[in-house]
Amino acid sequence: MVSLLVFALAWTGQFAGHAREGKKPSFTQDLQFLLIGPLWTLRSLWRRLGLIE
Repeated sequence: MVSLLVFALAWTGQFAGHAREGKKPSFTQDLQFLLIGPLWTLRSLWRRLGLIE
C-alpha cells in the first residue's frame, strides 16, 4: 500500500514539474519514451539472472 502511495506521489510530482517548466512529458508524443525505462530495468534484471549476456 505504501508503494502505491509513493508511486502516485512521484507521478504527481513529475507532472507538477512539467507544468511548472511549461513542457509536456515526452511520452505524450512518442510511446517509446514511456517504455524505455521498464525495458532497461528488465534487461538489467535478466543479465543478473544470467538469462542474457
